[in-house]
Amino acid sequence: MEEFQRPKTRIQWLLGNNCNYHCSYCHQMFHIGDKPFPNDELVLEVCQDLIAHYDELGRDVVFEYIGGEPTLLESLPYVGERLHNHPVDMVLKTNGSASMEWWQRARRYLSKVVISVHREYCDLDHIYKVIKFLQEDNITPVDLEVLVPVTHTDESWNWGINTLKDIRNRFGLGMLQMLYSNFGRGSNMYFPYSQKKWDQYVSLGGFQPTPSKDDGLTRLPPQYTGKTCYAGIDTLAIDSDGNIWRGWCNQGGKIGNIFEMPIFWPKDPITCNKEFCTNGFDHQARKD
Repeated sequence: MEEFQRPKTRIQWLLGNNCNYHCSYCHQMFHIGDKPFPNDELVLEVCQDLIAHYDELGRDVVFEYIGGEPTLLESLPYVGERLHNHPVDMVLKTNGSASMEWWQRARRYLSKVVISVHREYCDLDHIYKVIKFLQEDNITPVDLEVLVPVTHTDESWNWGINTLKDIRNRFGLGMLQMLYSNFGRGSNMYFPYSQKKWDQYVSLGGFQPTPSKDDGLTRLPPQYTGKTCYAGIDTLAIDSDGNIWRGWCNQGGKIGNIFEMPIFWPKDPITCNKEFCTNGFDHQARKD
């Protein structure tokens, strides 16, 4: 960490579960559309409350908006504009389908964009236009990551490899994304990829999975039971019902709900009583 740079609290906010894609490998809880987006003023009130709270703890905030498809919240650029003078970062995890007009309004407020290229629904030509726009260096810089999700089937895999090669040739970035068969239900069991596919994934820059007794390819982290966990300090999660948690593990219990302000935000770490994190976001919370 650079001198004078403050630690950051990452806040992952599942804004709603409305999505214009209905990918076969995505649990319906993320695209069924029965959890509407909160209104603009409530989003701003919660964000400003979080900024003030973590500022008192000597920390800056990273808002990571996910869905569903967060760009379906048409007013998200307005939220970015209102927060722009605060020491915050805005991260967007998206399928890249928003109109170019939306991206033009939003870009200056975005610190990082993670685009997932979903074979079953994506318009590659449009996504390429979005990537090119976000890579232009004469506008506000945006940290850009492009993921190509693939299942274990040969059809999905071969399309993913070819698409990844094209994206890398055109833009110099991109990575395959291996998927969990139980996504949204613990997310620790991969699809039954062959060893050949895992080897190819690793050769393209992916991590080497750690074999386990479950399916040979489940990646299990160190055990955390009894450790001091800084979820709630390093991380915070807001679900599509507006419930607030230290992390997606729900350790420490529900903190509150955005529809029932004011909220008493966490100030201290907790003792973890789980064996391990089953969500990549939760891994970002320090454990001692």
